[in-house]
Amino acid sequence: MGTIEVVYLKWPRDLHYSYEATVLGEDDFGVWMRCDEGGQVFKGGELAFTRPYALLSLVPHGPAWWSSLWYPPSEDDLEVYVDINTPPVWMSSTAVEMVDLDLDVEAKRDGTVEVLDRDEFEANQNALAYPADISARAERAVFDVTEMIRTGAEPFGSACHPWYRSCFPG
Repeated sequence: MGTIEVVYLKWPRDLHYSYEATVLGEDDFGVWMRCDEGGQVFKGGELAFTRPYALLSLVPHGPAWWSSLWYPPSEDDLEVYVDINTPPVWMSSTAVEMVDLDLDVEAKRDGTVEVLDRDEFEANQNALAYPADISARAERAVFDVTEMIRTGAEPFGSACHPWYRSCFPG
């Protein structure tokens, strides 16, 4: 399929995290990718860590204010991690960028859904001067994603299953 460079920036456009992912395919929800075991993740342009296992990733279509990672079945606790970010922008056919807005939603295999990094978001609203509309959209995205996960709304329902199986066969 091809490799995509996934770039997360910090407000307003400072390099945050970046990594490569392999495109699995695309559907109505977005572009599904596999982040390979052993893949390198960079923070601020420097190697931050090497992935200990593969992950399934979704960069959604449309004006979604999030992106997500599904963890492998071998991960007993964590199932889905959702970054709250500005809508993804395709810079080319092989690169996508979004601005990380600190907040994250984590879904565990036991059904627990948690919002993470609220303190970082609140601090950065002032320190990085997030515009009021950006902060409000981030808060709305947290609410929407949390409800989508809790209710099994797509793509957090069954839409991810074929992609999950292709990412983690067996």
